[in-house]
Amino acid sequence: MPIDRTTAKLKSRTQMILALELKLSGATYEQIGKSLSPPVSHQRAHIIVLKGLEERIQDCHEIAEKARMIELARLDRWMLALEPKKSDPRTVDTLLRLSERRAKLLGLDAPQRLETTGANGGPIETVEAERRLDKLSFTELLHLEALENKARGIANYDEHLRSEEQHRRACYPNVDPDWIAIKGPGRALPPAMK
Repeated sequence: MPIDRTTAKLKSRTQMILALELKLSGATYEQIGKSLSPPVSHQRAHIIVLKGLEERIQDCHEIAEKARMIELARLDRWMLALEPKKSDPRTVDTLLRLSERRAKLLGLDAPQRLETTGANGGPIETVEAERRLDKLSFTELLHLEALENKARGIANYDEHLRSEEQHRRACYPNVDPDWIAIKGPGRALPPAMK
């Protein structure tokens, strides 16, 4: 006996709702496919979920259009009610605001161009945080310099790092590298060097 079209649509709709609910709860398409009755492949489950989402989006558009029409009807009613009193300046102001709202709802206004500029129409100035190199240890400074050289495309970016390390070991063999003062104010010499 052939399946009635209404019954097939009802089953399809039920399947779609279940698939959407499962997807929203975090199920994979494979899990969704196995949970449907009759079970379907994960590809088919994916198609069912996409179709359900498209229908939901379409429903949202239709609801938004209906809400827009209701709002326009309300604005029309208010404008008609205020029409006899348009000799009053406050009523005219209200009518203008209602008219502006109506134009926005219908999309009649030209798009507004927003341009953000700095002081006196100039470019926007950003303030970069001050680099506090005096807070870095000697080893960290060497690594920072090596990374900056690498970013600039210097081929042997770590060659300088190796030569600095060799120099430190030769000149200060018994001193912890974090104690060596380099390129920064406020760095104290290690106790052994005072």
